Amino acid sequence: MKEKKNLRNTLLRVSAFIPLVVVLVYMIWCAVNKRDFGVPYVVLMSAMLLLFWIMTVIVVPYASGEFAGRTPEQMSAYRKYGALELAGYAGLAYFAGAMSQNTGLYGAMVFAVCTMYKRRFRDEFYGIKENEDGEDGAEETAAADAADEEITAADDAAGEITAADAAAEKITAAGNAGKAEEGSDGSV
Repeated sequence: MKEKKNLRNTLLRVSAFIPLVVVLVYMIWCAVNKRDFGVPYVVLMSAMLLLFWIMTVIVVPYASGEFAGRTPEQMSAYRKYGALELAGYAGLAYFAGAMSQNTGLYGAMVFAVCTMYKRRFRDEFYGIKENEDGEDGAEETAAADAADEEITAADDAAGEITAADAAAEKITAAGNAGKAEEGSDGSV
């Protein structure tokens, strides 16, 4: 079990790292050669988001054995989850491509809406039941814990908050505190 979890975490990190590196290399190449990002950037970004989706929604679950022993209803919920995830990434790609236009915000809204609704299908796939209040009930099982670990691993893989970000925030806060002290006694 621990081996599958380690494999899953490794695959999630790789699936986040490769597209990020490819896009950053392209951006650096454009900056060095003084070229606009243009259409190739949008195509590359879309291809990398598609690769990320394939890795996280198809390859990682198959490799870690998450589909074993699932009911047809759970598999149907997972397909809906995957479709919403893909639609959300398509919205994100549209946002990245049309960022300079007002219509780019539509892509961000699609991403946000898909992100809201896909959780229900993911929870259904893992067998997490909700009570009438919409809160997780007492019936949570090991599957619920596995889903939480998946979310944590995916967030870590996507680089939500890294140690470097936390250190940068502390340095910024310390610098702002120092400036506030200088300004409070009237000296510059």
